[in-house]
Amino acid sequence: MYGAYRVNTWNGEINVTNVVIPGENAITGVLYETKEGIQPSAGVVLAHGIVNSKEALSGLALELAKHGYPVLSIDLLGHGRSGGNLDRADPSLGVIQAANYLTQIRGLEQIGLAGHSLGAGVSLYAASSSVDESGLVLIGGGLGANPYSEDISYSPNNLLVIIGRYDVLFDQDSIEERLEATFPLNTPSLDQLKGSPEDGSLTLLLMPSTSHLAEPLDPVVVKATVEWLNLIYDVTLDYSQTYLIREAFIVSSLILFVLSIAVAGTIDTISTVQSSFNWRLGSINGFFGVITFLPAMLLGNLILFPPQVFGSSIAWWLGVWGLLNYLLVRYRRKENRPNLPSGEIFLALAIFFASYLFSFFIEYLFGFSFRVIVPIFRSLTVRRSVTFFAYLPFMLSHFYSEAYLLKSQAGNLRFIVSKVGFFTVVVLLQYFGFFLFNTILVSGFIGFILEFLVGLIPMLLISSGITYWCARNQRLALSIVLNALLFSWISAGLFPY
Repeated sequence: MYGAYRVNTWNGEINVTNVVIPGENAITGVLYETKEGIQPSAGVVLAHGIVNSKEALSGLALELAKHGYPVLSIDLLGHGRSGGNLDRADPSLGVIQAANYLTQIRGLEQIGLAGHSLGAGVSLYAASSSVDESGLVLIGGGLGANPYSEDISYSPNNLLVIIGRYDVLFDQDSIEERLEATFPLNTPSLDQLKGSPEDGSLTLLLMPSTSHLAEPLDPVVVKATVEWLNLIYDVTLDYSQTYLIREAFIVSSLILFVLSIAVAGTIDTISTVQSSFNWRLGSINGFFGVITFLPAMLLGNLILFPPQVFGSSIAWWLGVWGLLNYLLVRYRRKENRPNLPSGEIFLALAIFFASYLFSFFIEYLFGFSFRVIVPIFRSLTVRRSVTFFAYLPFMLSHFYSEAYLLKSQAGNLRFIVSKVGFFTVVVLLQYFGFFLFNTILVSGFIGFILEFLVGLIPMLLISSGITYWCARNQRLALSIVLNALLFSWISAGLFPY
């Protein structure tokens, strides 16, 4: 993580500071700004997509800060450490509040806005209401009415629209029509730079070869955003991108972190010889996970408990998946259920709290947390700590059934393949369609939900790896409690209200 920290601060040339913006609902964010030597041309507010937080656009923030911009990447209302909910009165979800902070508190005269997905929509609203922006970048969103406000007329200054060619939320044949409907006075055209930055009429549409989820991390998107603002504010600096190096450091640190969690629970144990794995039971278990995924998304919209957007769906999904798996194994095996010895429960609690404190220390020391595409293993607010306990029954039921499946098989490595394999195939088919056949196989809301699997698969791998390792060392009870705690932690810290 120290390597990621050095890249994130540009070897000490950039100050990275966590800020809290007071208001009816406090907005949290991270501010990137160069220490000295560059007179800021403008400040930039970055707004992430749904089920994300300020870290999602921190790569773009780093690259903009290297060019002299003070950049504030925020947690939208209901996300991260910010207060409020998605249905609060502020249709900008905190973007206006953040822009006022840069102008009134930091003394910046010009403001640029950039947002991804949900963040694009609320940034467009902010630019069309009370924020006197001089440049706006909409990435994978913002084409249409803001769902949190009444219909208003959109005429932003110096508009760059970036939509991935494989963005599942857009019908590629109707993008031009949607642009004309949303921006009738100054419609961006594909790869055609029109207008002038002096009168705010500069427009451009770019469609790089990327997907919706990957847009904020795509080097082409990041480069285009930096060059767009440089063009508007007449900045001639040019630096190579380094944010992906930071991402590589973070991913490496995450892998080591998870490995240390698994190994810590099996010290002073003896690995057992693996028995043959029951592929039929394992495959049915994985199949249950796939077929219950989309129905659980709908169920979570009907039963809003735990009270988080998408979080309730994930909880019910894992709970129902676990129940079906338990009934299957109980019917096929007729054997005793796993026990939960108090010693292993206390060991799981000790490992969990040690992991939480270590992650809290990392976030406090370096200013960012472990993450794979989306922020995970982050420290919790008071409200999220309460939600953490709401997730526990769902997670315990799922991982108890998982341990039941492996009870007599000593943690066969094939279990991981059986659990995650179906999801991996679904994602690969979708992405093969993108890059091999130049088409989107599943689009719209279902395609958007399927893209969540890209973030869920690493989490399933983490839990499966812990279950496998603990089973090999005859500590299945440890895996049940530890995985339930870890998944409750991830869910409570990740999903919005």
